[in-house]
Amino acid sequence: MTLTNFTIGHIAYMYSDVAASLAASPKSYIILLIAGFIASRMNLRYGLDYSGILIPALLGLLWYEPVRILSTVTEAFVTLFISSWLLRTPLFSGLTMEGPRKVLLFFNVAYFYRLCLGYILPHVAPGITISDYYGFAYLLSSLIAIKMHSKQIPIRLTRSVLQTALLAAIGANFLGLWLAMVFGSLPLATPRPPRVTAPLKLVKGDLQHTLLNEKVDMYQKLIPETYSPPTPAQLNYFRSAMEQLKKYLQTGQPELLEEVQSLLEQVHYTIETIESKFLWIHEDGQNQGWGHFIINLNNPEGLLISVPAPLDEWSTMEAGIELFSTLDCGALAISSTGRFVNKDRSSDILANPYTFFHVFHQNFGRGNTLQIRCPIDSSQLGSRSGEQQTTFLWIKMQLPKDLPLKKLQELVETEIQLVWQPGPPPNVQQKISRGGFAELWLSKKDANTLRAKFATRTLASYQQTMALTNSLAAWLLEQKRNLPKRGTGLYQAPTPAQLLYIDKEVLTPLMDLVSGKEFGAELLHNQMLVALNLSANVIGYRVFSIWDLQTQSPYIVVTEPDESPVKKYWGTYVFRAGKRQPYIIEVPRPLFEMNTLEFGVFLMQELEAENLSIAGIHNPANPAGMADVLNPLNPSTLFNLVHQVQLRESKSTPKLVIQCRGYSPQIVTTNIPEILISSATGTSEEQTDSALIQKFLHHFNLLKFDYKFVDGSLISAGYEAYGTPQALYLNQTINKDLLTLWLSPFFREAFRPQENYPILVQFRNIDLNPIECDVERLLLDRLTQGLKTKLPRELREKLLQYVATMDITLLTQIVSNWPSYSFTPALDTQTRQLYLLISHNHHALPAVINLRPRYIDIQETTLGTTEAEKIKNFLKLRTPVLDW
Repeated sequence: MTLTNFTIGHIAYMYSDVAASLAASPKSYIILLIAGFIASRMNLRYGLDYSGILIPALLGLLWYEPVRILSTVTEAFVTLFISSWLLRTPLFSGLTMEGPRKVLLFFNVAYFYRLCLGYILPHVAPGITISDYYGFAYLLSSLIAIKMHSKQIPIRLTRSVLQTALLAAIGANFLGLWLAMVFGSLPLATPRPPRVTAPLKLVKGDLQHTLLNEKVDMYQKLIPETYSPPTPAQLNYFRSAMEQLKKYLQTGQPELLEEVQSLLEQVHYTIETIESKFLWIHEDGQNQGWGHFIINLNNPEGLLISVPAPLDEWSTMEAGIELFSTLDCGALAISSTGRFVNKDRSSDILANPYTFFHVFHQNFGRGNTLQIRCPIDSSQLGSRSGEQQTTFLWIKMQLPKDLPLKKLQELVETEIQLVWQPGPPPNVQQKISRGGFAELWLSKKDANTLRAKFATRTLASYQQTMALTNSLAAWLLEQKRNLPKRGTGLYQAPTPAQLLYIDKEVLTPLMDLVSGKEFGAELLHNQMLVALNLSANVIGYRVFSIWDLQTQSPYIVVTEPDESPVKKYWGTYVFRAGKRQPYIIEVPRPLFEMNTLEFGVFLMQELEAENLSIAGIHNPANPAGMADVLNPLNPSTLFNLVHQVQLRESKSTPKLVIQCRGYSPQIVTTNIPEILISSATGTSEEQTDSALIQKFLHHFNLLKFDYKFVDGSLISAGYEAYGTPQALYLNQTINKDLLTLWLSPFFREAFRPQENYPILVQFRNIDLNPIECDVERLLLDRLTQGLKTKLPRELREKLLQYVATMDITLLTQIVSNWPSYSFTPALDTQTRQLYLLISHNHHALPAVINLRPRYIDIQETTLGTTEAEKIKNFLKLRTPVLDW
């Protein structure tokens, strides 16, 4: 193997390109058949012997490269002379050298000749391709030399072989052209462009935004078997267009540009200008996945940036555009289909030479190409796969002439490792380049760096971190005001391409970010956030971080900007970073099932859940259940996609999905559970073996929630959890469970925001002016004063009676009968709950009445042992009284 270019990471032999190109096109078969026919006729009629009719047939293929014919004939004569001399030496003169012995001798001589060329030629001309100077195939030159020696007709045999091969090549080309014209792969006449062609259209916006907006549509070509390769005729039209465009860039003749436009129209392509300095060649109204191509009018002969797999290799498109802009390159080629969309690999730009991408590369990238790659997995880099944190630059023969290596190094964070050999995964663009072809394999860190630079350049202003004056919970409750109501018809259903785009460009990398090691202040300035926000911005969404002042925790929020002119209402999604528990909270109907959002926010903070998903619109906002994320006939929603991505990316790690729903009992009874719990698997509390469910129920017991599992009884009938798109996806997961919490009306009322509650009018009528404050913070601050308010038993009973009846007359009596106490209504800024603070001294720790508790008879004796613990549990459990 030392005499071949075989490596463990790249299995390739010296003649792999020859072997692959023999069947590269139908013209090869035509030449072989015609040459074989002519050779057989010449043998029968004139007795010409070629050592087999395949000898002239194979040589007929080489008339497109005359140097290969010369090298083959030269090798045959060298083999003949050396072998003849060896046969006259004493070593062989006494032996019978016929049959296999003779073939073996001649072949070894030919092999030795090639071995010498392989050692000598690199020293004579380092830039040449050595295999071009070898004889064609393995045995062809040896067989010619054997026939020359056997018949002693070296000149006549050479003439007859070359004559037959040339005649066959000429005849085959005429036949091939005739067939091409008959079957339409070649036009019968060059189309005449119109004399007057409209000037090139100027695209609104800059290069970065224009290409990014196209990326969403490109994701349509990730749907299996959707790529249709261009026909030979379409390839010819596009090749002619690129050749004429290259002439136009050199001469500036307007008629050439007119011809380019006419040729591109034949393949449903168009050419436009961006920023008056870039030519943009792209599909006109169709999405075949044939690519986008940019040419810099100020430097058309400059470096070609090639992006062959933007949909398969994350960040390579953005990195390519950033390098194209920063390095002032000449051209940019971006594939617009997935490599593995079609099973026959016709969609693989790196393996199929019959693509517009490859044709563009042939015209604008010879000897001056930088291909941008990012490994999907470690196996792509062969034996160097272990070095995942390093960026490699694989160079074939020599650096691209316009690649500024120093400037390239300045754009990335890690040191670029230069490797002076072609990259290990073979591709057709690399193969046709004799040199000046480089592949930049970006590490994940450097890919993120370039994407962040691109995002900073593209987004004029970006507030990466949102500063909150209150808590995240208060901010989320405020967002509820903006949700559209029933019948508005404002919901815009996402397309499959949009969902694929969000999955690969936003959600999947976001899962890596929130599960990483960064979870403090460093997360708020992570470069990935800038990159993710850019991706979300393309579809009208935003990604930013929030630092919750109440919990001192970072969160990442995916939502629509408030200032967005046209909203889609796909929902809001909050991800806790760093320390978190494997719970996923979902609120599918925040408006239809009142106050489920408030409970979902409470549950996310109480459980330290990793995610909170909130549907973005009233479920009957659009007809036919289009806006309902629970509709099994409507699985294509962002809400469902976030659910699936979280479970998919967690692999086999246990997760518990908790959906917050509302229910109204179908029968009249005095014993209504606060919460009905149904499992997607239909198991009861006693039957479940999930450690996460048991841990969750233990937490519920600590919160003193009254719950009951759905068991088919009359009160729980119809509240099963299966049948929704989220529950159905569990069949595709490992170690995942889903619980639906059905909240009773009275229980939900305890979580109802009360800033617009009618009771506030009562307070104002008796001169009790409500205040807005963080009730927990106020109580903890007063706790340090040492003074506490103790309610008289009668006052306490009257207050509880008022909470039960909301009688304004009773409230007036309370205020007048206890003038030594101050009564202050307080609206909590964190939960929007309304409390009544009672104190005998404005410095004292007040007693607190919850004006909308879960139940009047909940005993506060279970709140805790310390005052601080009692305060927290009083607010958490929604108990009626906090007294000292």
